[in-house]
Amino acid sequence: MNGTRRIHWGRILLAGFLAEAALFALFLLLLLAATLAGVPELARPMSPLDYADALVFSFVMVFLFTLWVGKHIESGFVVHGVLIGVVGILLFLLMLFATAGSIAQPVLYVVAHVLKIVGGIAGGLVAERRKRRVEAVHHVPTALLLIAVIASAVPISAAQKPVQSDQDVLIDLEHRWNEAFYRKDTRFIESILADEFLATYDDGTRGDKAKELALAAEFNQQVESAIPDDFTVKVFRDTAVVWFTLKLVGIRQGQRAEMQLRYTDVWVIRDGRWLCVSTQSTRVNPG
Repeated sequence: MNGTRRIHWGRILLAGFLAEAALFALFLLLLLAATLAGVPELARPMSPLDYADALVFSFVMVFLFTLWVGKHIESGFVVHGVLIGVVGILLFLLMLFATAGSIAQPVLYVVAHVLKIVGGIAGGLVAERRKRRVEAVHHVPTALLLIAVIASAVPISAAQKPVQSDQDVLIDLEHRWNEAFYRKDTRFIESILADEFLATYDDGTRGDKAKELALAAEFNQQVESAIPDDFTVKVFRDTAVVWFTLKLVGIRQGQRAEMQLRYTDVWVIRDGRWLCVSTQSTRVNPG
């Protein structure tokens, strides 16, 4: 559809006529009021009151009728407003020529004609803003429907993937810690150890967080498998104790060797995360 087809000429002509008719009706009302008050000269053509009427209501009437047209169109609001003002001007000039035989007029009337155009522009801008606001409101139900669909899908997804219990989370952390140690992933190990972490190793020595990270970074033994198993987890509100057995298989002095370590780890929950504060390992004979 081209720009010409989008211009509603019928509404423009009607609005321009009504704006000019309303302006003329106001002039007659002012003249009637002044006559009844005994001062008709105040409202006669080209009187101060007539000029004030022309200047103010030329703008106001075109502005209002542009808003009216704006309710029935989808685009070109300012163009329609300008054309309504032009129609009002042409109707006034036609009436002036028909009654006076000339279109010569005072400067203030010319200013009033300019104000008709300005009123049309202002009315078009306001009408366009109102239309866009209405369209935005009409889109709200669609947005709410989309939100509702997403919200309804969340419980379904949650049902498909059960929330892990504290026991499951702690066992998973122990597995990941074990894997990270042999990968020398000190970043992950650091993230799960509390600052006051204390370890008691199977040889009786003790170490802090820094030593645990150093042992992981420097680990160079050949390990074929390291499997944590036989978990027992007890949770006491924000504290938990984890017992498990680590079964190790590796190469020592060229020979295949097996070893079992039993661990007792103490965890605390801080800022929504489990952190290990203590670990103790004891070597046991395989069997």
